[in-house]
Amino acid sequence: SLSPGGFAVEGAFVGCAFSADATHVVAWTGEPDFVAIVWKWSDETPLGYVQMRALPTRVRFNPSASTLLSVTSPIRLLRLNDKGQFKEIEVGALKRHTSNATDHLWVSATRLVLAGQASDGSTSVFSVFQDGSLLQSLKVPQAEPLVQAPLEVEGLVPRRVELLAPRLALAPLRAERELHVPAI
Repeated sequence: SLSPGGFAVEGAFVGCAFSADATHVVAWTGEPDFVAIVWKWSDETPLGYVQMRALPTRVRFNPSASTLLSVTSPIRLLRLNDKGQFKEIEVGALKRHTSNATDHLWVSATRLVLAGQASDGSTSVFSVFQDGSLLQSLKVPQAEPLVQAPLEVEGLVPRRVELLAPRLALAPLRAERELHVPAI
């Protein structure tokens, strides 16, 4: 049992991530609470916490802002204020295009790639957002359905996101583009 800011957290931590500047770490619990806590790494001080709706498949810090978290399950952007409270950042484009998102990756401070699958499960879909607007959707045919969770276990989506990230950061963007990637 842990009590950051007077909120009792039960259960084991099931994941963590460090900010790009290594000043903060976020750790999250599984059932029954689904709580994420951000800590100041240097002095082990909890800075804030947020209760999530479900166990996230990925939690990441924005590479330029260690107070901005992105959480998949479903995708949410959360900003930590100086009072230790998280405020959800409403981005309409994210809500409209990410119902099947299973993973995500920041490729720059303003560009976010979401990975998921088409509703029929036959195609991986990578959506590229810049400053909250959808820039591009990449569709990659796949032989097998995507691994839903845990994504750290050699699933197809995270590996493909990592491989595609350099191309997505530099790619000329169009409204929709087919991209064929060999099976991994």
